Parts: sequence; structure tokens; C-alpha cells
Amino acid sequence: MPLGDDKHKRILDALLGLLGEDYVEDDPSVMEAFSRESQTPMRLTHGRCEFIVLPGSADDVRAIYCLANEYEFPCSVTGTGLFLMTCGAVNGFPYWCLIDPKRLNRFEIDPDNMFAIVEPYVTVAQIQAEAMKCGLFTGCTGAGAQGSALSTSLFSNSHWTGWRTGKGRNLLGVEWVLPTGEILHTGSCVQPHGSYFYGDGPGISALGLLRGNRGQISSLGMITKAAIKLHPWPGPSEWSVTGIQPYKESKLPIEIFRTFVVSHPTLETCVDFIRELGEHEIASVVMQVNPYEIVALGTLSRVEFWEKWHTPFWQHQIHYRHLTLVTLWGYASRAQTDYEEEILRELVTTTGGEFLPENELAFVKNLLTTVSVRDGYRTRYLRLGVTTSLDGCSDSLLDTLRSIPRAWEMQKRFTPPLGDGGLYDRGPKQHKFWLADFGRIATVSIGVFGEKSDYCEEFLENQVRPWVSRQNANDQVFTPANAGEASRAGDRFANIHQYIATIKRAVDPKNIANPTRFIDITKVPLQKIENKTPSIIRRNTIVNELGGIVGKDRVTDDTEILNAYASDESLNIPQLPKAVVYPTNTEEVQAITRWASQSAVALTPRSSSIGFHGAAIPCKHGVVVDLTNMNRILEINRYDRRIKIEPGVTWGQLQAVLKKHSMMVVSPLFPHRDMSVLTSTMECEPLLIPKSEYNENFLTGEIVLGNGSLFWMGTALAKGMVGQSNPEAFVLGTRLFRRHQGTLGIVTWAQIKLELIPQEDKVIFVPCSNMIEAARIVYRIQRLMLGSECLILNNVNLAAILAQQGLGNYGAFRRKLPPYTIILVLSGFKRHPEGRIAYEEESVMKISREYGSPIMPTLAGIPHLPSLLVSLFRSPWDGSIYWKQYPSGSFCDIFFLTTMNRANDFITLVNGVIKRHILSVEDLGIYIQPIERGRICHVEFSLRYNSSSYKTKKKALAFFLETSQAVVDAGGFISNPYGYWAKLAYEKADSYVKVLRTVKSALDPKNIMNPDKLCF
Repeated sequence: MPLGDDKHKRILDALLGLLGEDYVEDDPSVMEAFSRESQTPMRLTHGRCEFIVLPGSADDVRAIYCLANEYEFPCSVTGTGLFLMTCGAVNGFPYWCLIDPKRLNRFEIDPDNMFAIVEPYVTVAQIQAEAMKCGLFTGCTGAGAQGSALSTSLFSNSHWTGWRTGKGRNLLGVEWVLPTGEILHTGSCVQPHGSYFYGDGPGISALGLLRGNRGQISSLGMITKAAIKLHPWPGPSEWSVTGIQPYKESKLPIEIFRTFVVSHPTLETCVDFIRELGEHEIASVVMQVNPYEIVALGTLSRVEFWEKWHTPFWQHQIHYRHLTLVTLWGYASRAQTDYEEEILRELVTTTGGEFLPENELAFVKNLLTTVSVRDGYRTRYLRLGVTTSLDGCSDSLLDTLRSIPRAWEMQKRFTPPLGDGGLYDRGPKQHKFWLADFGRIATVSIGVFGEKSDYCEEFLENQVRPWVSRQNANDQVFTPANAGEASRAGDRFANIHQYIATIKRAVDPKNIANPTRFIDITKVPLQKIENKTPSIIRRNTIVNELGGIVGKDRVTDDTEILNAYASDESLNIPQLPKAVVYPTNTEEVQAITRWASQSAVALTPRSSSIGFHGAAIPCKHGVVVDLTNMNRILEINRYDRRIKIEPGVTWGQLQAVLKKHSMMVVSPLFPHRDMSVLTSTMECEPLLIPKSEYNENFLTGEIVLGNGSLFWMGTALAKGMVGQSNPEAFVLGTRLFRRHQGTLGIVTWAQIKLELIPQEDKVIFVPCSNMIEAARIVYRIQRLMLGSECLILNNVNLAAILAQQGLGNYGAFRRKLPPYTIILVLSGFKRHPEGRIAYEEESVMKISREYGSPIMPTLAGIPHLPSLLVSLFRSPWDGSIYWKQYPSGSFCDIFFLTTMNRANDFITLVNGVIKRHILSVEDLGIYIQPIERGRICHVEFSLRYNSSSYKTKKKALAFFLETSQAVVDAGGFISNPYGYWAKLAYEKADSYVKVLRTVKSALDPKNIMNPDKLCF
């Protein structure tokens, strides 16, 4: 170690000059202390840092990275504790500097919009204590409430309450210091002075470089600030504690919180039970657990643990049963908890399960309830020694039936020495899995624990883990333990390591950010990147060469046909393509893309026969790839509630098929029947049901990249897994490919969430005189987790919908209807649907009385309106005239994201622009869609106009441009920067643009995919 040499001294002096002597350390004894933590092998396999620094701001971090580049020394970042597997010094890299974020410990909470802005050293426990005072909480992982709230959101983000709130979706806006020292922001804070309320975009989401099962572990820079999601908390604002250590006790009110442990005789019946819970959408915490977890949590010492462990009751559970932890939360009222308990008891009986007796759970029952939000569990089980995950997968619930028996076989291979020599087997068939999205995703853990000794750790580190990693790579499966290995597994995993290495080299050219951890770029050959301007090739040459790929009958350069592809329903400038080609399968798409790459011809994919925003207007001299012939429904999986479709499948086609299966894809508001479902989903169009667990329909998919190679998103990258439905498995994450407008490649199939069509519905209308009143009521409804479809329409939009259904005169409806109407659908599922609707309706009535806002059973005296709207909400628009085009013939949309409490500000702003352009407010439709329980909302203004009048169209365009600029200036976030919006979205986001162009260069090196869109 070069400790004390000249370079060390120069680095030390520079760091002291930057931060001061209180915040820089190089004492060898301190370095030794920072090399020890709970995982013994870290002492064996990792080196020692030479410096520890404590920055106090993002500017300090930027300056540290700049020094690291100047003096060429490596840096890594720790969190609130040490997990040296991710941040310890690596042997062979001298002058290692550990960035300790202790001074980055500030946070603030936005109670209305349910998020907290946190720095890296803020713990989950801190957030919980303050958020609960506002009726909110954040997800808590198994790492414990003492862990960094930001780090857990970047890492696995499997948390106890993920059953309702999802896995890996906790990040919103981010402040990110790149290894070069540049500071960038993502999402809604990408603009100067922007807010942190949303994380993805504009356009391609850079969060796809941060989020994965392990994330990028500071190899692409340091996150110095981020907003994380908060969720409604129905419990007390402060917890009372009784007793003294170690017998302190804390209880949550049983009227609202009820915990059960359910035992099943087989893995199959256990999984069926969990699936039924998900289909009925009950409970807030559901986790398949093993007896070790329960006994370790509730016992106060090693002696007490072993005494409990060896009792006949727990030995029976260990050897013969499969356990599920279920906690019910009454968000709306005690009536909700009563209803859910009734359903739970029926499901336990029908699946052959039984409840563990109260007397056997008395020692741990309260802890099982409270640990889900204030986890202290890890510190308890570490008293027994060390623990490790032998194997596990993160995919669908169905995949657990494959992965767990496979892991049992792996376990047998190492038994003995498992079971002796200080390595203790948890049981012959013991496992657990963390569940998310009502059981749509299950992250499996097969664990062992043992003494904290060199023997145990060397055995696990040098024998078990390498063998498991090799086996997983050979079988093409993904586990949390082999995330790093998967990144280097070559063509088994679509050469993902090459793309990651290319991006790493671009954002960290001197390889100073945690080298070798996320990707060891020294072992990945440098990929030559050749940027080319799309070429101009004669039209007949293009037709002949493409005809050789797909057949002459599926390529055309007919002028009349080309004119039809040159424009869409938007105000964007038309552009004539050179040709249109019609592939029918992935192989043809690959061949077309390879041809285009070799010929430097631009491609614009188009999957719908109609467009509204200009995303598929072709590049000049380019070729349109029309995907409408790729319209097969490849699989409907009722068990996992997912569907696999090609890009040409339309809303009109899909919902009609799914209705026969009593299922649906949650849709945007009245999608056009000819619109591609995949396009709507990839472009993140807002969904009518604002439940957190329904958010983000897109799961995984296949994409042909700009270089002609196939790539798979999420666990679709792991061919050996059954479900292939976890979007957050790897970096490069699925988020990277959302909203990309065909600029990274052509998606050839996707897995999309399915939901059950409710058994029974009841529609409630709340008329409002202004948007402030409507927003206040929707906030309250969503905070209590009530209802299914929920939206706000103004009288113009609602009048157009009713008139189009032949229910009356548009003008009369517009005058008669209230200025704004909240439409809320209450829904019940298979068992006792009336019970759910009853408690939800009572809660809505209570809100109505609180705010003095009447609830109406219908509008305009139309008796069948409620049932008509439910049917319309779950179907595409099927009229001869699209609803927004009525009655004027054309429309232009301006839509963006903001928070609900700001929606009225934007309405006032837009009304002012309309008046300046001498347009009529009576032609302006307004649609407000709450998202994720009202955390944010989609605001959409639709100006109806007569496009046959050149003067009117010119006015509409002027209105569109001025309003768009005004919205951005006022803080509205255009997450989908179509056409004219691209300049607005990116002109003040230089660092973000650089990162997106780096991704583009890695995946589409010749820039053939839809150039001139977004920032490309």
C-alpha cells in the first residue's frame, strides 16, 4: 500500500484544501475500522481505503470527483452503514477514497403530494417518524429501518409493504453527480428550479441506469439527493412504547391492523393462496416466510432462539409446512379491516390452509405487525451469526414453483457441510419470498446461517456462491446474488455487459467510480462506436433491397401511400418517407434493422394506423417500419395476470378478447380503437385507475436495437425463468426504454399487466364549481385508497362524450353540466363484492359531508349513465368520430404532469392564453387524471378547432406553442416531449442530454432509429 508516499500526500493536501481537516481522514486505524462489518469475507477479500471524506453538499461531491479524475484515484460511496461487498476498497486499486455521506443528512416532506426529498444519510426510521405525523409512511426493506432511505430505493427495494406499493419504483426526481463531476437532474427537476415530484424522463428515463436489483452501486456516480415516494398511513401519528429494554413493546390498534400467519401443507397450495389474495386485492403486507424468520424475530437471545426452534410445534412447521405472513390495514375504516378478514378466512379454508394458533405466536405477534414499517429484524437475527442467500430468483409468482424446488436441489449439494461445522441449515425445504404488486412479482430467498467464522465464510464465498453463479448463468436465470455476474455473462444475457461498459466508459472515462464492482471495463473489449448521418439512397434501391428481405409485396414507395404516412393528427410538420416496409416477425425486423445500419438509412417504427402526437412522423429520406401486421396475442397468462402481445395489437382487438376471459388491461381514457396497446403502454399514457399497484402496465419485452441485435428488458433477459415479468431486475432497466419514441430500437413483443374485471361496480359523481374544490376532494379519496377508476372532466369534455353517445345535444349538455365533475367507480371482486363497495361508499359519503359537496347517482337525468361510463372506461373509443374531434373536427392536446394542488394554477394560465388568441374557452376540454393515489396528476387541455380553416388552424398552432412554453415556465413537466416539445424539454438540461446521447450511442451507434426525435 502506498500510504504516505508522495502521491498520497498530494491527494491528502488537495482533499484537506477542499473539505477541511474535520472532514478528511487517512489514519490507518480509522481505515481498519471501516474495513469491518457484518459480512466476514469482506475482511478476507477486500483491501483498505486510504482516505475517508465527508462531503456536505453536491458541490463538494463534484469537487471530489474532479480531484479523483485529476489525480486518478478511485472512489466509492457508502450509506448509513457499511456493506463492503458494494463499496469496500478493491485490491489492486491504490489511493482508494471512501465517500461517507454523514453530513448529507437533510430531508423535507411534501405531505399533500406524498413524497420526501432526502439526502443519502437520512434513515428510513427518520422518514417514518416525521411522515407518520402527516399520515404517511415509506417502504421499509429487510435491511432495517436504520438503513438509508435513499440507498434502499436504489438497491433491491424489496420492502414489506411492496404487496401494495410495488418493487423498485420508489425513486422520483434525482440529483446525480457523475464521475466526471457534472451534476444532472432527472424527471421533473431536470429544468432549472424544477420540483422533485416525478422521476422519469423527459423522454428516455435515466433512472434505467440507476435502478436494478443491485443498482449501479456508485459506479456511475453518486446520488446526492432524491425524492422518494410516501404512501398513506392509517395508523397513529406517534407510537406509544411500554416497558423497559429488552422488554419494550409497541402495539398498533387492532381495529385497523391485524396480523395472521397462515400455514399450508405444500408449496403449490401456499402459492395458490397468495395468488387468491392478490386477485381479491386485500391486505397490505403479504410475505411467504419461514419459521427461522419468525423465531429469530421474537426471541431475545441465542439460548431462547434454540429453545423455541427445537419445540415440536416449530419443528413441524420447519419440516412439513409453508408459512405466509398476512397483515391487514384498514385505510378507509375498521369496516375495511373487517371485510378483508372475512375474505381472508374464506381463502384460507378453500386453499387447505390453517391459521397458526395465537398461543404459539404470542411471543412475536406484535413484532410481526410493526416490523413491516419499522424493521429491526436484521439486527435480531444477526445475533445468531451470519446469514446468506444460497439462491433465489426475482420474477413472477408462477416462477417460484420452478425456482424453489431447483434451489432445494442446490441446497442438497452442499449438505453437508450445511448442517455441521458451524453452518446451520434452516430446514430441509425452507424459503421465503418478498411479494410485490398483489403477488405479480416474487423475490425468492433460500438462505443459510452460521457462525461468524472464517471457515463458514470462506466456504460460502469460495465454494457455494461461485457454483450457484455458474449454475444460474448456464440455466439462464437471474437471482439477486448473481446480478453482477449476469452483467458479464456474454451472449447468454444479450451481451448486456458490452452496453454497460460502453456507457461506463462514456460517463467515467478514467474509471474512478467504484471500479470493477458494477462492471469491470478492463475485461470488456472496447466497442467501436461509429456515428453516421443517415444517408440518401435512391428510392428504387431501397425498395429492391427491402423487397429481398420481406418480399416485394410488403414494401412500397407508392406516393399516395407515402403521403398517408407523412403526417398524423397532430400539428407537427409532415415529412415524406422514401418507402414503407411491413415486417411480420422479429427475424424480419432484425434483418431490416441490420440493412438500415449497414446502409445508414433512418428507420421510423409505427405500430398504429393512427397517431396524435407526431412520434411516428418519419425522418426525411427515411423508411417507415409499419408493424401493424405483427398483431398476434402470443399468450394470456391468467395465473400471473399478464399478457404477451406484439406491437400491432390494438385496443379494439385486445379488450374484446380479454373480456371473454373476464380480464382487462387498465387503459388510458378512451384510447382510439386502432391505437397500439404496446405504444400506449411504452409511452406511459396515464391510466384511469390511479392505484399504486396498477401503475406502469409494462412489464418486460423484446427489442431489436439499432445495431440489429436482440435485447430483452427485465427478467425477459433470463430465458430460464417462467414468468419473465419483473421489470426491475437489471441495469439497463426497463425504464430506459419507456417513452423512447422508437429512438433506441423496435419493440417486437411485450408482457403487460392484466387485471380482473370486477364483479360489481357503482359509479359516484361529485359535481364541483372549481378545480380547487375538486382537487381537495380527490386528494382525500385517494389518501383513503378508495375506488377504481377516478378522474375529473370539465363540462366541455363530458358534453362531447355524452353527445357522441346519442344522449342529447352537445351545447345543451355543456351549459347544463357542472364546471367540473369527479367520476369515481367503486368496484368489488369475486367474493362479496357488495361488502367492499359498501365500506368504500360509506367513506366517500363521509368525505362528501366533510366538504359539503353533494354526491350524485347520475348526471343530466340520464338513468343508465353509470353503467354506460363503466363500459366506456374499459373499452376503446369505437365511434366513427374520435371523441376529442367532436364537434369541431380537429383538436390539439397539451398535456403534462404536475401536482394536484397546482392544477388550478395551470387552468388559470391556459384560460389567459386562450383569451389572448381570441379563442373560445367553450372549445377547451380539460381532463385531470390522478396518478398513484393522487401523488401527481396528468393535466390535459384539448382545444377543439376546425382544421379546414387555415386561419383557425394557424390560431390553434399559435395557442399550442405559447401555452406549451408557458406551462414549462410555470413548472409543468412535459414527460413525453413529442415534436415541438423536445426543444422545451431539453434546451436547459445539458447534462441529462449528454447521458441520453451516451445511451443512444451504445444501443444505436449509427443513429438510424428515428433520428431528430427527443434530443437525438
